[in-house]
Parts: sequence; structure tokens; C-alpha cells
Amino acid sequence: MLVQNSKHQRGIEKASNGEHAKAEDFHNLFSSLTFDKAVQKYMTATKLLLATADEGSLEKLETALKINKKMGARLESIVKIRKAENANNEESLSDLIESLSAEN
Repeated sequence: MLVQNSKHQRGIEKASNGEHAKAEDFHNLFSSLTFDKAVQKYMTATKLLLATADEGSLEKLETALKINKKMGARLESIVKIRKAENANNEESLSDLIESLSAEN
């Protein structure tokens, strides 16, 4: 995963003569990444983190734990929002944003 991202970044910089637009890079990253792929990468990264946890300092482990808790809280919030949208037959934020992009 890291090697792929690095190769992708080098390719972007080479194609743009060493310059790159961060906003465009960000868009390209997310436009080509599906949720299923993101979950798979997240699970792999989490397994790697846990497998190498004994090598980490206590400070870094505590920071990783804080990050994990905050990410979990955000994911829980997204699930609650999605449930409310589904219950009220509302469009999702993603659908609304996509509708703006489709107009261009």
C-alpha cells in the first residue's frame, strides 16, 4: 500500500515536472478509492499496527489509541447520520455533492 502510494506520487510529480496540485491529488485519490477498498486497507493497516505494537513506545501506543477512539467516534456519528437519512428518505451528503459535480 505504501509502495503503491509512493509510486503514484512519483508518477504525478514526474508528469507535472516536479510540481503537483494537492487539491487535484486529493481528488484523484478519493475518486479512485471505493469504500470496500478503503475498509480493506484500513483492516490491513490495523492488523499491521497490532502485530507491531510491541515495538512501539508507550507514548506512541497511547497516541494511536486516542486516534483510534476519535476515528471510531466519527464513524459512529456517520452511521447515526446515515440511519437518520435512510429513515427520513433523505439524500446522503455524498449524493448531494455528486449532484453538484454532475451539473458541471
